[in-house]
Amino acid sequence: MEIVNKTSLTWYITKLVTLYFFIKFIIKFFLYFIESCY
Repeated sequence: MEIVNKTSLTWYITKLVTLYFFIKFIIKFFLYFIESCY
């Protein structure tokens, strides 16, 4: 049970980090797009 929980936690952290970088990339791209328009 403890091993499964640890694996689940690692998977969850990996998912969060991936999501964080993905959102960061989208915001950066969006800001760049706005600057290009003006």
